[in-house]
Amino acid sequence: MITNTHNVTAECPSSRRASGTVIMDTLARKLERQSLVKENIALYSHKTQSLQYCESRLEASGGLVKEFEREIGSYVTQPTSIYYQRDGKKYRYTPDALVKTVHGKYYFEEIKPIWLINTEKFQRKYSFLIKHFERVIGYPLVINSVPEASNDTIANYEILYFHLRQKMDGDCARKLLQHTPAQTSVDEMLSVATSMDIAEDVVWQLIARDQFSFNREVLLNRQSLLERKLNA
Repeated sequence: MITNTHNVTAECPSSRRASGTVIMDTLARKLERQSLVKENIALYSHKTQSLQYCESRLEASGGLVKEFEREIGSYVTQPTSIYYQRDGKKYRYTPDALVKTVHGKYYFEEIKPIWLINTEKFQRKYSFLIKHFERVIGYPLVINSVPEASNDTIANYEILYFHLRQKMDGDCARKLLQHTPAQTSVDEMLSVATSMDIAEDVVWQLIARDQFSFNREVLLNRQSLLERKLNA
């Protein structure tokens, strides 16, 4: 098709330029309506020991959050596609993740920004899908929202994820916790660790393993206040 168009317009440069402009304008309009170019972000999952592929930064943030949630045992992104009919039309839908809890229960997950979840169009579509999953698929579809990638909460997860993946020296961690007050700061813990000849990494590994609570909405630093979790 393209070859034939080229042969016809080759004899007339002005026609060739005009034809090319029309073709590019048409392609540009099609791309605006439906682009097949999507982000493909690979997140290495510590829980599954594998790469999880995400189609947006928001989905990648959702995967990062799942790495820290104790109730989640494993998960896989873009697990499968289902087909369903609504209002006489056939649709395809791919949930963002299939999640398995530590108790052996499964659910599908859709991750969306909170502003979109609250819209009428979203509520209408996903209320149908939630019922469809319960009735036909047999496993629930859960809608979750996570902070945007630029949020300090996600930045904290990114900081701590490196330390979460590291192997922690259990003996050093227990010794350090024995000398840690109920309320402290990152800087104080680092000082105690140094005085006990314990690597500073152990401090960050304990924080990553949810041994302390802190204000997750503010970027974690040496001055951040920490509170020991008694049941951690």
